Amino acid sequence: MDGLDTNLATVTLSSYPEKSARDALIEKADRERDLGCFNKALALYREAEAQQGDLSISIKIAGLLTEQGRTPAAVREWDQALDRYALTEKNEELLAVAELSRAVCAGAMNSRFRPALEKGLKYFEEYVKPFPLAIVLLLETAYSILRICGAQLGDLPWDQATVRELYEELIQCEMFDKAYHVAQFPNSGKIKSAMHDLTLLDDLMAQPKLPVLTHARILQWKGTLALESRNFDSWVSYLEEADALFRGEGHQLGPLWSKLERIHDDPRKKLPYIELKSVIVRIKDAFEELGCWGGAKDCMLKLATMAVKNADIETLQQLNHEYEQIRHDCMSTIDWTDKEELVLRHWDLQEHYAVKLIKSFEELFSIFQDSDMPLRAATVVTNLYKLYKHIGDNQKAELLASRLAEYTEFHSQPTLYIFHPLFRRLRAKSDDSARLPVTEEVAQLSNFLADKKARYAENIATFERTQIIQSIFYLQVLYSDRPFSEYKDLSLMCFDAVRTLLPLLPTGERATNEAQLLASIGGLCSAEAWQSFPPAIEPLIEAYNCDADAAGILESLENGGSALSTAYAGMGLAAQGLWFAESVTANRGAVDDPLFSEADDFLRRSLDIAAEERLLPIVQLSTSYLQSLWLQGLRFTMESKGKDDHTAKLALNQACAWLDTGKQLLEASRRDHSTLTKSSAMSGKQSTRAALPATTLYRNAFDLALRIESPRYLWSWVQDSKARSVSDILALGVNIPSTLREAIDRTLSTKELFDEETDLQGRLDTAEGASKVMLYEKLDALRERMSQDVLADAFLALREGRPTTIEALQTIAQMDSELRSVGGPMKICLRSEEFALRRSEARRRVFFVDYGFHQDSGFVLIAFDSTVTFSWTKVSVHEAAKWKSDWLAHQEPETPLSAAQADQDPYNPQLLDGEDAALAWLSRLVQPLVEISKPGDLLVICPSESLHGIPLHAAKFSGEDGKPTYFIERNPLVYTASMTVTEQCMARVTSHTSSLGDTASDSIVGVYRHPQPIRGMATRISQQFSRPFNIEVDRQITKTVVQDAWAKSKTALFFGHCGPGSRPAEQHLLLNDFHLEMRRLPRPEELFTVEDVFSTKISASLITLIACGSAAQLIRTGDEPVGLLAALLCSGANSVVGSMWPVESRTGVAFAEAFYKRIAMLVKSKTCPEAEIGVRRDRDMGRTMIDLAVVLQETIAELRRSQRPGFDTRSVIHWGAFTLNGAWLLNMPHVASAPNPGGNQVLS
Repeated sequence: MDGLDTNLATVTLSSYPEKSARDALIEKADRERDLGCFNKALALYREAEAQQGDLSISIKIAGLLTEQGRTPAAVREWDQALDRYALTEKNEELLAVAELSRAVCAGAMNSRFRPALEKGLKYFEEYVKPFPLAIVLLLETAYSILRICGAQLGDLPWDQATVRELYEELIQCEMFDKAYHVAQFPNSGKIKSAMHDLTLLDDLMAQPKLPVLTHARILQWKGTLALESRNFDSWVSYLEEADALFRGEGHQLGPLWSKLERIHDDPRKKLPYIELKSVIVRIKDAFEELGCWGGAKDCMLKLATMAVKNADIETLQQLNHEYEQIRHDCMSTIDWTDKEELVLRHWDLQEHYAVKLIKSFEELFSIFQDSDMPLRAATVVTNLYKLYKHIGDNQKAELLASRLAEYTEFHSQPTLYIFHPLFRRLRAKSDDSARLPVTEEVAQLSNFLADKKARYAENIATFERTQIIQSIFYLQVLYSDRPFSEYKDLSLMCFDAVRTLLPLLPTGERATNEAQLLASIGGLCSAEAWQSFPPAIEPLIEAYNCDADAAGILESLENGGSALSTAYAGMGLAAQGLWFAESVTANRGAVDDPLFSEADDFLRRSLDIAAEERLLPIVQLSTSYLQSLWLQGLRFTMESKGKDDHTAKLALNQACAWLDTGKQLLEASRRDHSTLTKSSAMSGKQSTRAALPATTLYRNAFDLALRIESPRYLWSWVQDSKARSVSDILALGVNIPSTLREAIDRTLSTKELFDEETDLQGRLDTAEGASKVMLYEKLDALRERMSQDVLADAFLALREGRPTTIEALQTIAQMDSELRSVGGPMKICLRSEEFALRRSEARRRVFFVDYGFHQDSGFVLIAFDSTVTFSWTKVSVHEAAKWKSDWLAHQEPETPLSAAQADQDPYNPQLLDGEDAALAWLSRLVQPLVEISKPGDLLVICPSESLHGIPLHAAKFSGEDGKPTYFIERNPLVYTASMTVTEQCMARVTSHTSSLGDTASDSIVGVYRHPQPIRGMATRISQQFSRPFNIEVDRQITKTVVQDAWAKSKTALFFGHCGPGSRPAEQHLLLNDFHLEMRRLPRPEELFTVEDVFSTKISASLITLIACGSAAQLIRTGDEPVGLLAALLCSGANSVVGSMWPVESRTGVAFAEAFYKRIAMLVKSKTCPEAEIGVRRDRDMGRTMIDLAVVLQETIAELRRSQRPGFDTRSVIHWGAFTLNGAWLLNMPHVASAPNPGGNQVLS
């Protein structure tokens, strides 16, 4: 907006030739304005206007307001002037200037400059001779702004000769200040090009009558050009000379601008942050005192940028308050979005705030998307694209990428190279078969480089040249997934291209990019060294030297930042490689080796710089490097000196410390995702868990635990390694124990912390843009304080879903034991012998079982009491995945099915024909559990990676009596996404506050193409209960029906179809079964998705999904399954029963009736003779505690022994699909009344 402020200020036409007292006031005001005393000048203009107002004085006032940086006030002034004088003003040129000036100012307010441009061209054609100076300057302003904002325009309607003619005419009239503005026009109207023609400026400086102030402004302009070229000596010389001239004339603003530029922009003399902030604040106050709000706003932007870099939240909040105060009078839309985008983009570098930034950038995009600022819109889209990629929402990211295609004129802009077709293809990272042959890849790269070289040779800005070089560096990285020989050849092509482009850059930019080139070459050499084992020495030495040269260049610039951090990291990795090669060869490596120390030193330097610059990605990467370094050091030290050696213990402590640091960094990003909606938070946290720093962290932690042979340490990292996308969200509905709530209410200091949190959360609801991000940071700081308070920290631990502990699981096991103890409130099942189920002779024990993989080898951790047992399973990730594909994949029948057969939802896996062999193989996975447990013990199982979806409960082995037995016969089992999920679900189910209150209804919802059998099932189930029962079964239902059923029932059964979807949020229940006959895809309103689950306030403690594959979850890195089942647990359900694979409808009916029959028996009165399974009665609350694990075990046993006419459910394909997930206890209302044979039901 500088051009707008300056050029509008030059409009000084007058319609009064005679001189009067009013004219004397105007002359005096003009002089004060020239000296930068804007407030005095405005007062004098107002005094002159009071004597006699007209359009000319209004133009001066509005122009001064614009020069002050008060664009909104200027627009209001223009509006009042035109309303008052438009109909009476006879000077058409003066009226044209006013209308055009108003249009340009309005453009700054609404981001619409084309109307001003069109109007300016019209006036220019009408007044082309003699040149109307004001129109020329305004037109140039409109063109400048549109070019800066990215609009593709032709040249201005005059050539260089025309500009020269205008300049000479102004010189003859001795209008030197206006000649100075014209002399700034670049060649051929190429506005804002970096390649300026200084001929006119030099000629102007040679004019004998040139005013001193104009001379000073020219020197300032030349200083700016010298700074862009990083010619610091010339820059300082120009500024000092200009400053002397300004002071000699008594100019107020000139010295302030010079001082601001020198102290802020000189990289050679950087002041400490506090001192620099203090100086800029004083300059800002001086600008405000003079009425120069443009200068004050520039200072505020600089202060905001510095505050973000230095984590100065107090200054950011103060600045934000000041911005709000001046927004109405001084902030144009462009000013405001400049501030927002600048501050937000600096936060973007930290990634801790990536999620919080999304909404703010969306708000900016809503401003720019249909404006005359397509480049600004494209820049915001680029930021949003990166943010959505960061949280793992690739669908929205690609939608934004396609939206960017609307800005077709920017496809050649190097700032948007990530959207170039070549880059998008390479970023897709498809499999090897989809890669282009190397010859075609070389051809495409050659064309790209030739195109960029041609663009580079044009008369373009330094910034664009730098971006072209950066695009080539980025392209080189994208080739890294090709075979190394091809990657090397393509990389060398990119490096050669950069070498040819560097000479045209100014000294500073050339040095920075040369350092990056050296670092990139070093990275290539390092990769070449590791093509062999041990790594080759010569390439490592070359890599070290390249990175050292790069670091030397950057150190000389005194502002290396992320580039210097990267160079140090390269040196550290090269030194680590050399130490490793020597250690392997000589078999004597240790952490006290000089090469190891050098590697550690440089990696720490890299980390320190990244931390100082608050560059989270580099901090995470450097931390990962240090983890790997010290783990290698520990390994070689233990091998060469023994594990009890002092040096080995030092290495162990360092390795543990770096792992903890990495976990803390990961936690910060994880908390950031908590600000998203539940579904997006789940996806985002999984994406964070899948990123390189996280996968490296947990791989290193597992390696360390196994190396020191500590199952307990490994167990703690396994709990943490679960991405906790489910665990965190689940904790949002956690029930806080009443004792903790009461203690918080009694403790004033703790209660004040929660009151402050509530206040901040309320302000967040109405905050916008950077203000919202600042409030988030303040909220994070508050929660850090809360973590130091014992009571508040206990509350946060529950609410945030922190990983469970051995102690917490012990408490759960103890509670289960008390419920089932002799004389206790839970009885033992009396039908064990009938179903051949194994029961524990002593008290039932609870074992918490975690499966995992390390380097493709499977292991199992079994937690019981305070001990953790470790065993290898001898099953790899690949073998488990192969078992599923071999035995569970659907096989098409050899002969077509009849209509009756097709109606039974046939599922025909190989498991049908090879059940014994398939289930016997599973014994390899469960044998460690059989060896440590006894029959009847409860097993809580958390699978891992490819083990999800394998029916471990159906494993077949020789029992204690030597006879073949199924695991589910021997022990009741419950599955879980993580032990933290188990803890949270059990905490809810054992809390009375988690119940539905006095409501005691149950519901059945069915969607099936032949609804009558399902209605019959629903009726039979309802007859088992003695309380209201709601039934809704049809071929088509609405989402509201499902939501009401789950929100108003204690138990809820859904019978129908389940679809997987391509993303976790797209797994769904089908609400319309007509589409199968109509052979069309279901519409969105016919799908009840994960998103719909999250929008439902679920009160049902138990939800049973008799739907194909409803318990089959999409697995992401981090082991936690995500989908409908996880979403239900997060949204309020304590227990969910589902099926791992498709089951026949008859099987589903048989399971549902058997399962609910057992639950119904347990909620009847105590005198009912059918109540034979152990329950807990709470007479005061009128409640029954049901053991769902035993209920499921007996239900499966019944199915496995059932042989109905024409329908046999004894095969595992029928009963093996059903699993219980979450809590194994169901807290049910108890209704003491005789059963009603007809049942109580509402049937629709």
